[in-house]
Amino acid sequence: MKIISRLLYALVIIAGIVLASMNMQVVTVTYLPELSISPIPEGAAFDFPLALLLLAVLVIGVLIAGLGAFVEHVRLRAGLRKQSKLNARLEQELVAARAALGDAATAAQRVEDTPAAETDSATEQSSSEPAVSS
Repeated sequence: MKIISRLLYALVIIAGIVLASMNMQVVTVTYLPELSISPIPEGAAFDFPLALLLLAVLVIGVLIAGLGAFVEHVRLRAGLRKQSKLNARLEQELVAARAALGDAATAAQRVEDTPAAETDSATEQSSSEPAVSS
């Protein structure tokens, strides 16, 4: 799979070089049209080879997309950090709740065991004492 992706990458690079070499005509790019009300009445334009202009537009597009991806990455990392803190807090609460539940269960077991022992000892005492008849 790695070889196929590298071959595809090389093919795209070669196609880009061939396309660029075939499109070296100079084009005029006008970024301010000729208007009488504009600060530059004759307009603003520059001449540039078409292949380099397309490359510049591609690079600008990649930078804009990269900036958007970076902003999303930062937002997701902040959300992950927030969720990690929440997870740690909830885990601490869970440990505390389990400890409290364990203490409560131990106390309940003691309470259940205590009356049974008292009841057994009371029945033993009553059986060992002679019945008094009046």
